[in-house]
Amino acid sequence: MVYYSGTEKQGEQGVGFIVTQKLRNYCMGFDPINERKCKLRIIGKFYNLTPISTYAPTEDAKDEVKEQFYEELNIALEQSS
Repeated sequence: MVYYSGTEKQGEQGVGFIVTQKLRNYCMGFDPINERKCKLRIIGKFYNLTPISTYAPTEDAKDEVKEQFYEELNIALEQSS
């Protein structure tokens, strides 16, 4: 199973998870935040897990783009707690 968050055009921005059939049974939900971020919620034995997949802007990107990316990432992290 592929969980994907991104643009329709292949080769341009996008992130996701490839999940095996066995792990798929433990997936609680998928949150496609935008073309650079997504979260997957997984049932764990003692604690539930929330891996976050990201595609960060490069060092050449404008400071505003990088700042917005990290602000949104912090929000995603806080919501996962």
